[in-house]
Amino acid sequence: MTAVHYEDMRNKVALVTGAASGIGEACARQFAAQGCRLLLMDRDEERLHGLSQALGAIAAPGSVTDEATVSAAVDSCLRHFGGLDYAVNSAGVAGAPAAIAETTLDAWQEVININLTGVFLCLKHQLRVMQAAGFGAIVNIASGAGVIATPHGRCEDQCGAAGLDPDPHAGGIAATGAPTGKDDSGQYSLRSHGQRRGNCRCGFVAVQLAGKLCERAFTGSGWGYFVPLKRGRRDL
Repeated sequence: MTAVHYEDMRNKVALVTGAASGIGEACARQFAAQGCRLLLMDRDEERLHGLSQALGAIAAPGSVTDEATVSAAVDSCLRHFGGLDYAVNSAGVAGAPAAIAETTLDAWQEVININLTGVFLCLKHQLRVMQAAGFGAIVNIASGAGVIATPHGRCEDQCGAAGLDPDPHAGGIAATGAPTGKDDSGQYSLRSHGQRRGNCRCGFVAVQLAGKLCERAFTGSGWGYFVPLKRGRRDL
């Protein structure tokens, strides 16, 4: 991945969740290329430790659904680096593919706990540090599936989180699109404290989470309808 140079980010502190693969890993590598000091979170301990070692980052294995783990990760940034400048909340799951009537409560709760509650917990503890410092920037990774329903009766991966039928009024849209709502709400928490936050709604990205869905999007077998430029580029 080619490094793109932004403002001087050398020695700034960044925390990335879902950092062991996919978009989170790409963000972590970009932060490292800019000279940031990093703390990386993921529940895949093996991949997380490998990436952390390669980037000279601190590894914080665990789930974003556990508040004590999230709080400890943020506190580790304070303890090791003296603060927290940037955060990317990228941890998320697609869930098992199933129609709403076939989805178990456990499957539903796993997606909601990670994709919604996890973002809330991360914001809660990231903001307490950034507000005290008067500076910070946060990006929440969401899915385009949260705002665009598919024409298919059955969803296979992250479109309509947990593989739920993508009814605009169903909970499937909630889990992938709700980080956007948290973004709107969180802006009010940030503006008076000198921080900024944005939401990134991702289209098709060729990562493990999306599975075979991306292949169809890139090869034009129908899903390309949802890709504005009707093309894909593999960077990861």
